[in-house]
Amino acid sequence: MSFVGTVRDVSRGDRVTSIFYDVYEPLALSESESILWDAQKRWNVLAAIHHRIGLVLAGETSIVIAVSSPHRSDAFQACAWVLEQVKSRVPIWKHENYEGGWRWIEGSEAYESRARPK
Repeated sequence: MSFVGTVRDVSRGDRVTSIFYDVYEPLALSESESILWDAQKRWNVLAAIHHRIGLVLAGETSIVIAVSSPHRSDAFQACAWVLEQVKSRVPIWKHENYEGGWRWIEGSEAYESRARPK
């Protein structure tokens, strides 16, 4: 089972042109390994995560999660859980760029908004 996430072209009502992903790499790698280990223990699966860093254009792939399991229900559950854990635990910040503005996003929440188009 795999999940391929792409940069949306619309977020919070604004047209997205690109996202710049910033990361604190030592902690991101450590936390990602911890998430994979937790998934393995919880569902007896093998999993992998790859998240892009830097500039990613709308429509391009930003994250890939792959899960291998003898049982598809375990793979589906583990994959969804891994994605939510990455969003909440891994220090990756999104600088969303819009037509005429930008905003920083952490996980799935906007913490700061500046120069948003009206």
